[in-house]
Amino acid sequence: MKRVFEAVLLAAALAGCAPAGIVDFSTLVGPVPIMTPGLTSVGDVQFQYDPQSAIGNPAVPCLFNGGAGGGTQFDFTCVGAHVDAGGILGTSDGVYLLDFAVPVTWLSLNYGIFSTLNPVPDPPGYTINALFFNSGNLTAVDTLPGASGTYLYAGSVFTHLELSFEPNTQSLTDPNTGLTLPVYGRTLVQVSQIAYNPEPGTAIFLALGLLGIGVARRKRRK
Repeated sequence: MKRVFEAVLLAAALAGCAPAGIVDFSTLVGPVPIMTPGLTSVGDVQFQYDPQSAIGNPAVPCLFNGGAGGGTQFDFTCVGAHVDAGGILGTSDGVYLLDFAVPVTWLSLNYGIFSTLNPVPDPPGYTINALFFNSGNLTAVDTLPGASGTYLYAGSVFTHLELSFEPNTQSLTDPNTGLTLPVYGRTLVQVSQIAYNPEPGTAIFLALGLLGIGVARRKRRK
């Protein structure tokens, strides 16, 4: 009984100081497109780009060139994204979808928005919205402050994160007609340095499982 009690205490301690999981983008050999659902994972996190704002609009997916030094070609009027050694990079016209293999209660990431019409970072008037889901249910909504920085989340358990951008397209006024029309693919968003902590209960079960394996091995040796 004493050993069981000690195992539970050790498991709780491991859960309390469980190190954050880190999305190691450096493991990627080259840029990988994330426009196709369910195909791109880095560690325990799966990435996808949903070009929802382009539905019913003339914008088309950006071309991808996976050759040496190649990546997604973010030409004007196209939408898309990829992951590479620097993180996620794509246009603000769509939504970044992140699915975690384990329930998460804490998240940290860096972000930045860049306008291709103006090389200076932090174009004014942009916000990033974060929607957190667990088992298909919306559990939290937050807004990332400013157009660049580090975002920290600690709250309800989630397994799915959606990052959307406002405005998701830029607009240009036609000097001949005076009409203001949306322009796609003119704003890029980068997300990097993603770290997270699993739900404490998940860490406890994991620790108990590891301890159980150790006890079983000790019994075999005896």
